[in-house]
Amino acid sequence: MKIRKLIITGFGPYAEKQELDFEANLDGKNMFVITGNTGAGKTTIFDAINFALYGEASGSERDGKNLRSDFADKSTPTEVGLWFSLRNKDYYIKRSPQYFRAKQRGDGFTESKPSAEI
Repeated sequence: MKIRKLIITGFGPYAEKQELDFEANLDGKNMFVITGNTGAGKTTIFDAINFALYGEASGSERDGKNLRSDFADKSTPTEVGLWFSLRNKDYYIKRSPQYFRAKQRGDGFTESKPSAEI
């Protein structure tokens, strides 16, 4: 499997839409390396890929209900989009976890149901 692109919105520490193109600027090379300081979000990227593929985060202490960014605006959805290739076929998965977000009007929270589309 070759991961091509990842878009995360309202996921983990990322409040707004973030796009990672794993094919950009490779200059003919076949490897994309994710590096960064502790706390920079490397595990969140792995969690997002794992969540898109399997519907769960990579670690046992992280589940769908706590994948939503604490910093996301109440109108921002929590979702992951993943483009990948497998056996010369291209695929796209879009997945959202179950989470509670602030109501658009009034006080309190409303539940967003989990969803997945391929």
